Amino acid sequence: MNVLVVIACVIVCAVFAVSAVTKVLDLAGTRRMLAEFGMPSTYVPAIAVLLPVVEIAAAVTVAVPATAWFGGALALALLAAFTTAIVANLGLGRTPECRCFGRLGAAPIDRRAVVRNVLLAVPAVLVTVAA
Repeated sequence: MNVLVVIACVIVCAVFAVSAVTKVLDLAGTRRMLAEFGMPSTYVPAIAVLLPVVEIAAAVTVAVPATAWFGGALALALLAAFTTAIVANLGLGRTPECRCFGRLGAAPIDRRAVVRNVLLAVPAVLVTVAA
């Protein structure tokens, strides 16, 4: 792997590991966030637990050279889902609180959240394509 791909792997790994850990440490906030984003209440408890597990899977698999491409693809899928939820809510005039990083970054969504996700997709694409 070249240096640029390694840096991309480190970025993706760090972002998704921090995101997962902070969601687990603020499980009540994670459940509240999912509900505010419009997730049906029936699914909120399970998704609140499953989401950090999938984020950890992205972080771990991107950190292993043999599976880095899969981790990058998983990170891209997560970012696509998150961005879709943000854009859909903004389109409806709603600005639920994003707790993407638990209590570390709790704030109402806005266009910056979309830009942030697009920027985070760049290293994930690089890892997926070049790893």
